[in-house]
Amino acid sequence: MSTSILRHAFGIQGVRHKSTRYEKKGIIFYAEMKGRKFSCPKCKGCFTCFKGRKKRLFRLPPMGSKRCFLEVLLYRCKCKSCSHHFWPRLPFMKGKFRMTRSFIQYTFDLLSISTIQDASRLLGVSWNCIKRIHKMKLSVLYKKISLDEIKYLSVDEFAIKKGHEYMTAFSDITTGRIVHAVEGRSMQDIEP
Repeated sequence: MSTSILRHAFGIQGVRHKSTRYEKKGIIFYAEMKGRKFSCPKCKGCFTCFKGRKKRLFRLPPMGSKRCFLEVLLYRCKCKSCSHHFWPRLPFMKGKFRMTRSFIQYTFDLLSISTIQDASRLLGVSWNCIKRIHKMKLSVLYKKISLDEIKYLSVDEFAIKKGHEYMTAFSDITTGRIVHAVEGRSMQDIEP
């Protein structure tokens, strides 16, 4: 395996492939961060030097029935102009997640045809982790909902827990898409 397979198969950029290890639990790709110029998040200067290092393990999409991981050796950067220390963000990283963007996209695709529990079993990841990814997908899909095309609106209430905690959902009758949801079922709760 080489750096090009990491780039073309998994969308990994900004690293240099070192070695690959095949184990019973899966395939581990070892790589090292490449490049020496990273822009400082504080002053936006791009003259940096390395001060320290650490290894981080990321989940990759599976290859067949084998789970794949990427262990990257990252170097801590120091800005030469403002002396700020920072860990660089490489293009395949998504925030502080320990999974690559390609793994998250693969999970998005999997969630469109399966349940959260089935996806977590297939990928070998906890249900809570898949639920967090699912919430990310939903926040992107339903961030901005156009109300111009809605002709008929339905209102329904349902119990959140056994007892007296309710939620009211507004949905488009023609598409079945939920447009808005609010806690409570009284007129004062749904009026706004």
